[in-house]
Amino acid sequence: MPSRIRMMRPANVRSVFLVALAAFPLGETIERLKRFYSAYPLFPAHARDLMDSSLIASRPSIAVSPELTAERTKVLVVPRPVRDYIRSHLERARLIEINELAAGLYFGDRWREGGIKESLIAKLKKPTASAEEIQNGGTIAVRCSTTAWKLMMSGVSEAQ
Repeated sequence: MPSRIRMMRPANVRSVFLVALAAFPLGETIERLKRFYSAYPLFPAHARDLMDSSLIASRPSIAVSPELTAERTKVLVVPRPVRDYIRSHLERARLIEINELAAGLYFGDRWREGGIKESLIAKLKKPTASAEEIQNGGTIAVRCSTTAWKLMMSGVSEAQ
């Protein structure tokens, strides 16, 4: 857990919630976001504050299978202009940190070693998987791969 988050005052939880939610392009459920920062759980009250400020919105999840529209849950979404603004103003190290936390949330603690949560793989194979889970998981994987590639290439160029 980053020391910056550990020392955070409760008043700043709202902005941390917004930055965390901005990591997910199609939005995320409050249930999953609660665990984004283990030391500072995120609650519906934080989401309501952000909704009142029009920084986030709520919408039904996108069902992959048309038969499952009744089972949809609510997803919190940062509108693209807000999300792009937030991500463009974060330092590179902070973006990497946020992406790694998102990867841990989606893929489990051992994702760096290739140990992806079996429950996630099984869930994504079922027709009950939401479009958000599929798209967000793909985006997080691409971001982590891109970061690893850039780090690897910067190490190669420094060695030459």
